[in-house]
Amino acid sequence: MEVSGFDPGTAARLGTYVYLLVDPQTGRPFYAGRGRKDRCFRHVAAARDTPEPSAEPGAEPGGDNAEGAAAVPPARFPQLDRIRAIEAAGRQVRIDVLRWGLRPGEALLVEAAVREALGLHGPDHVDARTALAPARTPASVLDARLARPVRIKRQHPVVLLRLAAGTVDPGAALAGPWRVGRRWADAGAPRAPRWALGVDDGRVVAAGRIERWDDAGGGRFLLASVSDPVVADRYVGRSVAAYLAPGASIAYVWCGPHWVNAPG
Repeated sequence: MEVSGFDPGTAARLGTYVYLLVDPQTGRPFYAGRGRKDRCFRHVAAARDTPEPSAEPGAEPGGDNAEGAAAVPPARFPQLDRIRAIEAAGRQVRIDVLRWGLRPGEALLVEAAVREALGLHGPDHVDARTALAPARTPASVLDARLARPVRIKRQHPVVLLRLAAGTVDPGAALAGPWRVGRRWADAGAPRAPRWALGVDDGRVVAAGRIERWDDAGGGRFLLASVSDPVVADRYVGRSVAAYLAPGASIAYVWCGPHWVNAPG
């Protein structure tokens, strides 16, 4: 039996809720929204009443317009086209309520999390009402971004080497080859870096004491280094993002008496 609205008693108890529009043939949601009272049913009514290109009057596609009172400029809403296609095939859109009795702020977070989890908007989507962009992030990337920052000690002249994201063997990748300045490639020079730190998305994932740089041709050098537990213990797992300019593949940092590249 098709339901076109909640019983008044039910609507009064629901408060703010988060809902899904589901394709009954596949069981897969194609839209997530939030609202109050009969908000979740209005998509179906709008799909039937609005000609293409589909414009759902008085509603923002996220469902936050609980009462449907504030008009917005006409826009194309793909969920209405999906509803039309489902009904044209002789089926009824299923409406599932995920959470109810929420405060508006809680409903916003639940809706955003559900949309991201189900992939109901693209990575460049930004909610026009809240300026919220998708926050779905791989755990490894988030760990790197939120790692504790570390200040490079003045007795540690280092070169930061940006490794490819998700490098399986950071220690091996530290060898390069790298386009290192020739004045830094002489490991015996007084002002040359003494340690190399491999960096993945701002976080140190490998560290070694520089033994030499071998000319690999084309202005590139292969790094020969040995493990240094003391330096590794201080820097590996910590963030040095403040020392790396955006897009820079390498950076020289020595907070010593001769030159300084301090966090900006």
